[in-house]
Amino acid sequence: MNPLMHVTFTLKVLEHAGIKKSQQDIVLGSVLPDISILGIIPEYDAHKKGVAFLDYLSHNEPALKPFGVGWVLHGEEPECLDFHVHKKNGYIDKNKQEVLELSKKHKIEFEGVHNEVLAHTLIEFACDSLAEKETTKILKKAFKQADLEKISYHIAKFYCADQKRVLKILKFFKHFNFNKLRTMHGIAHTMQDFMFYIKFADKNARRKDLTNINWLKACKYLWTRINTFKTHRIISLLKEVREVVKEDCHTFLEETKIRISAKVVKKTLGEYL
Repeated sequence: MNPLMHVTFTLKVLEHAGIKKSQQDIVLGSVLPDISILGIIPEYDAHKKGVAFLDYLSHNEPALKPFGVGWVLHGEEPECLDFHVHKKNGYIDKNKQEVLELSKKHKIEFEGVHNEVLAHTLIEFACDSLAEKETTKILKKAFKQADLEKISYHIAKFYCADQKRVLKILKFFKHFNFNKLRTMHGIAHTMQDFMFYIKFADKNARRKDLTNINWLKACKYLWTRINTFKTHRIISLLKEVREVVKEDCHTFLEETKIRISAKVVKKTLGEYL
């Protein structure tokens, strides 16, 4: 899931578990494993080694334990939100065929981007559009009040990353307008930017801040990016995808909340809360 649905889900879990302390720290931790998409920390480890990271924080920076709890709630091991979203017959799987049919209907494709990635991206961006306005305020406040220097240090140390690069990303998102992810126009442009990254940034380019981009292709992309007709088509597609996920997204979150509260929050996270 994208950031606003991770925040929405995390708040549901905290409410269900009766956890009122350190909510902003937990919320911040629940969105940051996805900085791994940018290549600055390993994506597999970010989603699979959350408990080990939490344990590391509990011994080296106990004040960041709530942040670590949020990190765990994001991931795939133990079986938290992204596990239930990404697994076979999970949320993406159940909706992807209908979404791909809609993308064909609107004649939307991104050269070099696989259909599986396209469906995945459309679904997650559309889900974020369902978030309440208060969600963006909570996330913004969480970034504003966090000690990003300290957080970047421990993320970099545990995941063997460059702290300066991690901090740079955290500061970027501190000032990011998350309200863009709640409007069709904002989502359309953000999605185009994300697809640009996926298409042109190979593994080496990701590690070098996109220095290996084919700039001729990049210029072609930028032309499409400001093409209002193309953006309008993407907006039309996103509106229909939104109607698809609107039917069951919140039900899925509620059902997953109950599973995770029983299996993870009480059994795995109890000693850290």
